[in-house]
Amino acid sequence: MANVDPASAGAVLNSKRSDSGFLQTIVDQLHYPSFVTDEGTDVIAWNRAAELIIADFGSLPINERNMMNIMFFNTDYRQRLVEWEGYARYMTAMVRANLDRYKDNPLYMERFERLRMESEEFVHFWDLYEIKQRRVATALFRLPDSLEMEFVIHSASVVDNDPGLHWCFYVPAPGSGTEESLLRLLERDNKRY
Repeated sequence: MANVDPASAGAVLNSKRSDSGFLQTIVDQLHYPSFVTDEGTDVIAWNRAAELIIADFGSLPINERNMMNIMFFNTDYRQRLVEWEGYARYMTAMVRANLDRYKDNPLYMERFERLRMESEEFVHFWDLYEIKQRRVATALFRLPDSLEMEFVIHSASVVDNDPGLHWCFYVPAPGSGTEESLLRLLERDNKRY
């Protein structure tokens, strides 16, 4: 995922990882879907709304709790994200933009090679030779009960002074009814547990 922000340009990967409890506290503060990824796109903290809307991160094996893997190998995510192809193409272009930055990260490179070997879609998008910078985008999710929710995706880099961390939060698109639907969904979920 490309990040050409001046704050992170030339940043070296932080060998001392931020406290995951602190990161979990951050994402739990929002009732909007929210998660934190590291430089390898591993999801290291997430809230319940993210589990209900984006992916059930907690049920995934730790080595699959990775946004690159979720994008290309998780069929539930593919069915939920209405414009999956556009996002997969964008994510591939972001991987291309970041490849040089993370080429010395063995885990990132291992995941990159897995995508090249096991995902025909990734190879197809890779061969387009696109490079993208992070941008604010919207995402439309269709949940299993056919409920649609539209979000504006925001992200913050260099979380807790760690240039490898990215905080993503999905804000309901104004006028879409998503805010109200999300509150009802969370309320129903809280009653269940």
